[in-house]
Amino acid sequence: PGLAATGDGELVRCHADLVRQEYLAVGIRIALSPMADLAVNPRWHRCSGTFGSHPQRAAELVRTYVEGMQHGADGITASSVVSVVKHWVGYGATAPDGYDAHNHYGRHMALGSDDIEAHIQPFTGAFAARVGGVMPAYNVPPQNLYVRGCEGPVECVAPGFNQQLLQGVLRERFGFDGVVLSDWHITDDCSDICL
Repeated sequence: PGLAATGDGELVRCHADLVRQEYLAVGIRIALSPMADLAVNPRWHRCSGTFGSHPQRAAELVRTYVEGMQHGADGITASSVVSVVKHWVGYGATAPDGYDAHNHYGRHMALGSDDIEAHIQPFTGAFAARVGGVMPAYNVPPQNLYVRGCEGPVECVAPGFNQQLLQGVLRERFGFDGVVLSDWHITDDCSDICL
């Protein structure tokens, strides 16, 4: 929300370009950013890393951020720091208590079929800038969630393991052909309670 509060896409692009230059100066060629998640629950501790709660505005700012990091809107070049937009898709849709999906007690998405497109929209800005990577979310979709690009309801499996969301929506509906990069420890973040 900090950069989103400026309402200035050019400022976001300049910020990301400066980050790109700093990363290159020390040899870093990939960035696990930006967060395209919507900040819909003020209790969620990761709201500050998002571009706010307005889907269209977030899409615009995500696009300009990726353009700054990748040094243009044409995808990855020799002067790029590869952006990995995250968290595909619905990570910001936390339960009313705001628990984070990294934890067993926060593992369920709190959204329905009417809401999912709003959570997808910010990612379209990254796709427009030909983002190099996408990181899936951790939280489990609810039963009877329908998404354009999926036949039938989405399986109740987190996006990092969800063929419908990764193949059907990300790859086929949006034509994303970059790298899908799981988050660190996606299979062992949870204690024995998850077994």
